[in-house]
Amino acid sequence: KNLEHLGADTVIAIGGDDTLSYARRLHDEGVKVIAIPKTMDNDVRNTEYCIGFSTAITRAESAIQRQRTTVGSHERIGVFRIFGRDAAHLEELGIPADVEQVVTSAQAGAEVLARHLPAGADVLAVGGPGVALALVSVGLNPVRAQGEQPGDVRGVLQGFGRDTTWVDLAAAALAVQAGALWVVTNPDRTFPIPGGRAPGNGSLAAAVEAAAGQAPYEIAGKPYPALMRASLERTHARRPIVVGDRLDTDIAGATQVGVPSLLVLSGICDVVGLLQAGPGERPEYVGADLGALLARPASTQTEMGGPRPDGGGWALGPARADVRDGAIEVRIAGGDWLAGLQCCCAAAWHSPAGTSVSAAAAAVDTARRSVGA
Repeated sequence: KNLEHLGADTVIAIGGDDTLSYARRLHDEGVKVIAIPKTMDNDVRNTEYCIGFSTAITRAESAIQRQRTTVGSHERIGVFRIFGRDAAHLEELGIPADVEQVVTSAQAGAEVLARHLPAGADVLAVGGPGVALALVSVGLNPVRAQGEQPGDVRGVLQGFGRDTTWVDLAAAALAVQAGALWVVTNPDRTFPIPGGRAPGNGSLAAAVEAAAGQAPYEIAGKPYPALMRASLERTHARRPIVVGDRLDTDIAGATQVGVPSLLVLSGICDVVGLLQAGPGERPEYVGADLGALLARPASTQTEMGGPRPDGGGWALGPARADVRDGAIEVRIAGGDWLAGLQCCCAAAWHSPAGTSVSAAAAAVDTARRSVGA
């Protein structure tokens, strides 16, 4: 009635969990809603799931303009077609993206809980705003810890959040001990920040597990298959490739669902880690960064154009890697560090455990720096 009185047909909701949860209720009642998560702080890069206030206002203006251009269409804009962090960041990089094209581990975790809990069940939401939003999207009721006592909740969904506190972890542990179904969104032990690595969601979940005395019912994110399969289904991919910077989640997850993978060296994994990768964590392709998607494929596999066995070693053009005296030696020609890395991967992965890779990795890194890659 208020909307009718104001002559408005669309609500733009800017806020946190409570605001966006209410926006979802409006959407369910047939109101056109554009929901924008924000923090009260000034714009802060890499803020989990949220954007700053001034950016939120800018996005609201853009949303209004977009709505004006679709007048007459009967499409209703829902809470989960929001300007979320991931899709917004892709747009900032010049990559057109809709939130529906972004699949999160929180969504996958919420779906797991929805399969086992009745509609409307209270679920303790631990982590960033995306956790609560994911629960609302599947018909569950997210609640936040008001103290270490969790209340009468049927489930716990634990995702990463920079503002997660001891109280949140204590409430989660007590809820699990009381019988709540506990799902963790992702098992990443570390989270990269300027200057090094910080505890990731896996480390925070480990604290809850230690206190509760039991493991999560399910982990939804990588390397477990639920998130990968959901992504493949949503995109209808015919020739997918998984791109990531972590062996234990991105690459291992691709292996579990039988999809080829590309490891980029712009994040967690370095050359030594790549050469020491176990059988389930070896990527089919390698590259310096996402630019590898636009360059010639650099495969680690012979059948995909990678290095070939040659006289006891592995060769790709003029590049070559051999194992001598228990260590890998690499020859890099013309600054082609990537071909050298491909040969090193083949040599390391076909060598006995304990083969030294440090000298070869250092040689690859030196060649890479020399060309500014």
